[in-house]
Amino acid sequence: GYAPGGRVYITPAYERVEILKGPNSVLYGLANPGGGINFISKRPKFTSETTATVTLGSFDEFQTLLDTTAPLDLFGGRTIAYRFVAATSTTGGDKDFEDSDYLVLAPSLTLRPLPGLELFGEYEYLEYDFTTVAPVPIVNGRYDLTNLGYGRD
Repeated sequence: GYAPGGRVYITPAYERVEILKGPNSVLYGLANPGGGINFISKRPKFTSETTATVTLGSFDEFQTLLDTTAPLDLFGGRTIAYRFVAATSTTGGDKDFEDSDYLVLAPSLTLRPLPGLELFGEYEYLEYDFTTVAPVPIVNGRYDLTNLGYGRD
């Protein structure tokens, strides 16, 4: 779920994830990154669907997911559809004092003003909290806070 720069990706709001492995300078010129990732968001549908799930797991894991989509009958026809995805998770972690929580809210709208024309808008709100207390190494009978035990300067 982590990306360069510290961005966290929580996947309930995505339909699929496409991964391009290996050098792809054909796509990006001289930059030549080692690969690319494309996150495809869930789109509103013009049929009504709702999914709700609750997951319980190890280490006090508790997750909920609500995914609902439907058309809106405005302006005398089905020209607008919405989708709303909400997900929460709480996990105690496998170590003492380690836990993580997240909340994702992802509303989106699709508008079809004319035949053959579709406009799509989306928003994603992510609140993420990862708490861990790392042990501080003890060197020569004292807490070593200089390099956290990874050697001396």
